[in-house]
Amino acid sequence: MGDRGIIEIAEEQGGRVYFYTHWQGSEVPSLVAKGLLKGRERWDDESYLNRVLFDTLTGYSGGVTGFGISTWCPDDAYVKVQVNHVFKTAQVFERSWDTTWQAVGEQLSFEDFATRYNV
Repeated sequence: MGDRGIIEIAEEQGGRVYFYTHWQGSEVPSLVAKGLLKGRERWDDESYLNRVLFDTLTGYSGGVTGFGISTWCPDDAYVKVQVNHVFKTAQVFERSWDTTWQAVGEQLSFEDFATRYNV
């Protein structure tokens, strides 16, 4: 079954990176908020902030299962947080099987997202 989730990162050069979790989907908004707070001094350096977000997601697990990184969006997740480096915003999306992503709440600045979802 699982509790799948995605962090979708839109980079300044137009690329996208996707961080996937098989077991922590419902925690993705909170994990992104914690990562944004931890990486505050790197908000203008996307490669470092991306790594901080991934480290926060994995807890430095280093194992061979449970998490992934790709340049395409895995299709079996229920929760996704879009992180946009260009506009310094983040937004939560949810979906059921075989449906499109639906926004849950509004697009927020990094600061506002971190404040709202840091639980």
